[in-house]
Amino acid sequence: MFANEGESFVEVFVAIADTLQTGHDVIDTMDVLVRGCTMFTAAIAAGILLADSSDVLHVAASSSERASDVEEEQLGAHEGPCLDAYRSGATIEVSSIADARGTWPAFSDIAEARGYRAVHSVPIRFGSQ
Repeated sequence: MFANEGESFVEVFVAIADTLQTGHDVIDTMDVLVRGCTMFTAAIAAGILLADSSDVLHVAASSSERASDVEEEQLGAHEGPCLDAYRSGATIEVSSIADARGTWPAFSDIAEARGYRAVHSVPIRFGSQ
């Protein structure tokens, strides 16, 4: 992964490029991505959900147990901004989770209980998927 917390943005891209080697574990790539998100953006946490061949989403990577808990709650409740981003293909930005309680009550409860106040969900495409 990264040698230390002082890695540069360029080194994140180098680490991602290194994962393109044949036989490299995709989970390692996801870990590089979530760590880069929290190092080089205003995000305090990050997570990645990936769909399997049956379109079932799974937590592939997260920056913390706290982030993973919130991702798992979305999957269990079948609601939340990441699921909506996946279903719609559009970025979902929520500046106040409290204001989203009517849309995602279970997600809002767990996210606020874990200390989150806002969320930004971006669908990641692989080809046409």
